[in-house]
Order: sequence, then C-alpha cells, then structure tokens
Amino acid sequence: MNPTHALATVALATIPSTEAGPIGYGVCQAGCAVVVTACYAAAGAV
Repeated sequence: MNPTHALATVALATIPSTEAGPIGYGVCQAGCAVVVTACYAAAGAV
C-alpha cells in the first residue's frame, strides 16, 4: 500500500459520520443525478 493510499484511508476513517433526513437525502440524490447526467452528456451517451 503506497503512503498516499494509506493517508487517504486514515483520513476517511477519521471523518465523523453525518446523518441527514429525507430532505438531505433528496438533495444529495438530485445533485448526483445532475453530475451523472452532465458526465454522460459529455461522453455522448445522452
């Protein structure tokens, strides 16, 4: 395992988890959908 990968793993493991309700989940999913659609469009899939 290279040092960068190990550092990233430790950093991600120490980040406190967050909890969100259904509105937060919906906002997250909508944001992801926008990004995925933009990526697919840039690749010519849409």
